Amino acid sequence: MIKFFRKIRQKLLSENKFSKYLIYAIGEVILVVIGILIALQINNWNEEKKSSKIELELLKNLNRDLDIDIVNFESKIRVDSSIMVSNKNLLIAFKNKDKERIINSRNAASSIATSLSTINRTDIFYPQKSAYESLKSQGIQIIKNSSLRQNIVNLYDFRYQTVSDFLKFQWEGINQTNPYLIEHLETNIDDFNKTPNDIEKLINDKKFYNFLSQVYYENNVALEYYKPCLEDLKTTSKALKKEIRRLEK
Repeated sequence: MIKFFRKIRQKLLSENKFSKYLIYAIGEVILVVIGILIALQINNWNEEKKSSKIELELLKNLNRDLDIDIVNFESKIRVDSSIMVSNKNLLIAFKNKDKERIINSRNAASSIATSLSTINRTDIFYPQKSAYESLKSQGIQIIKNSSLRQNIVNLYDFRYQTVSDFLKFQWEGINQTNPYLIEHLETNIDDFNKTPNDIEKLINDKKFYNFLSQVYYENNVALEYYKPCLEDLKTTSKALKKEIRRLEK
């Protein structure tokens, strides 16, 4: 092909047809430029196809992680909400100095017995982060949907981080209060429920009541944050699934 064009150029020059040669040369340059542009377009298309394939794979991995997170986070909220109800029952019993009800907590079937065993408990939640770490190593910009990209970053870098901070705070509280509970409550080794060592003393212990009310307050604050966080998690998961369906078309 190159020899063919060279022969045409030489023929035009030998015949002193410079104007035609010039037109031909410009046409040849245009053809070369068009060829380059086509090659670049094909290369860009191939790169775009490769990038979309990687994006889809990363989104599917994120989707699996978020599905697990939703189940685990819902479980945590259920457990913590149950503990909240138990703590409220304790607060009412101790505020009213309901000795009979507290004495009956020695019965393992008593809700008070269960409540005493979960005073400063909280369920755990560890987000699945392997897919997000893979996404960051590839570059977060690989997700072309800017709204979805922002939702994912907000969930992992803000929401999950704040949940982690709350959990850390709760576990620090548990570690600080365990010695006090060990001193005043006996753990039944058969059913792991707890009963007061000295009911009369404990029921009149203002410090114990204040302790209960503080635990109830802190857990309530945490739960009030966890609930909208779960909604953000579900919203992001829904948007993620929608984007996966779009990319698979």
